[in-house]
Amino acid sequence: MRVRKVWFFYTLAKLTYMLLALFVYTRFTQLGDTYRYLGGRTYGSESWWYSSTHMMDFLAHSFSKVLGPTLANVPFVLLAVYGVYYAVERAGFTHSQKTKVLLFLCLPSFSIWSSIASKEAIGVFFMGVILGFLFKLMNKEKITCKPLVFLCFYLCVIFKPQYMIGLFSIFTYIMLTTSFF
Repeated sequence: MRVRKVWFFYTLAKLTYMLLALFVYTRFTQLGDTYRYLGGRTYGSESWWYSSTHMMDFLAHSFSKVLGPTLANVPFVLLAVYGVYYAVERAGFTHSQKTKVLLFLCLPSFSIWSSIASKEAIGVFFMGVILGFLFKLMNKEKITCKPLVFLCFYLCVIFKPQYMIGLFSIFTYIMLTTSFF
């Protein structure tokens, strides 16, 4: 039960950061491309499936049409929370360690940018799932939810292809060391 409380409060903190970003932070500065994505500048583009900006326009604008411009950020909050959850739950932390990690991840810079309609929120999602997959490989656990892992590698290629060099190196190392030792 303690674990669920931690995740409930972490999600609540992320939603609070979303509101702070939208209603307080915007009085001082711009929230990157969030409002551009919500407006859907390239909405309807045929390249939405291989261009990160067009994909963000498609997703954020679709959510904005259905949920309105404020609540359209909630799916991105939930994706980021799920990415953190996926990695942290597979890391093997104790309850105390998990709480400390989540407190660290509640710092404003990380929390603001991953609690709005942003590429950072998508990045937290796909990197969290990839990191959780890495933990499963290291522990020689059965890989479940392969379509989700595939989706996250696809998103990584679309949003941050330069990360694939490091990920390929890490996964090669893990595969070799777990196979021989």
